Amino acid sequence: MLLLLLLSGLCFFSACAAKEFHFLSEAMTWTESQLYCRANFTDLATIENTAETNNINSIVIGTYSGLAWIGLYDVWTWSLKGSSFYGSGETEYRNWYPGYPTNYYDCTIMYVQWINQYCNYQYPFVCYNANNNQYIYVGEVKSWTDAQTYCRSTYTDLVSIRSSAENAKVSALRQNSFMWIGLYRTRTWSDQSNSTFTNWKSGQPDNAGCTAASFTNSGQWAEENCGSSLPFICYDSLMYVGLQVKFTSSTDLTWSEIEQTVVNQLYEEFVKHGLPGNIKLQLKNVQRTQN
Repeated sequence: MLLLLLLSGLCFFSACAAKEFHFLSEAMTWTESQLYCRANFTDLATIENTAETNNINSIVIGTYSGLAWIGLYDVWTWSLKGSSFYGSGETEYRNWYPGYPTNYYDCTIMYVQWINQYCNYQYPFVCYNANNNQYIYVGEVKSWTDAQTYCRSTYTDLVSIRSSAENAKVSALRQNSFMWIGLYRTRTWSDQSNSTFTNWKSGQPDNAGCTAASFTNSGQWAEENCGSSLPFICYDSLMYVGLQVKFTSSTDLTWSEIEQTVVNQLYEEFVKHGLPGNIKLQLKNVQRTQN
């Protein structure tokens, strides 16, 4: 008996990534939600386009109309990137003045301690030169972005401060004024996606810390205090593969036995080619023909 199984997915003879979203009604902080999603699914939801927004809305509509955490959150990071420049824990060194950073501004100035400031304000700044490991004070006042551009074109970058010793060295360069340094606030996804899609509601973001989808506003986003307890949305990564499989058997088998045999053989092949042994395979949209 010769049987031909046509397995159609989102792509034919190739693999396509997709997401399955899950709404969890139990209220947790953003960090607790992240830990739960990572333990039970893939991560807190990354939303990369309008279609995914509509997908999530369709899951929640009629059952919930409040806020729910997604995976986007605020993070303070250094202009100078590169893991080789920073030792263990050095990217996390901070010397904020008490009460800072506030919610309102995204760039950092220092005297001895640091405060966050409006990025378009004009200040002197300190560059870093990686060629000779030197700090360079620049007395010309610029916005943070213009200072970053100057440092990158003339030296290496705006200065990063990795320890209290470096903080003292940089602070000693000041000429009785605040100075820009390379620390700034940005937003990133929990799963480290590089998606630039945004869906902010009016008046947002406001730098409160972590992002929630507002289902009173069709799933648009609002920033909330990360310690607030809210329901949340997780996602699972799925892979759809379109295949055409010929199956030959010397004995009569039921369709369910044939499909299970195909799944078992595909599993062995996928593991052989480097996929993890805990993957789960399931046939969908099976079109059967018999010769």
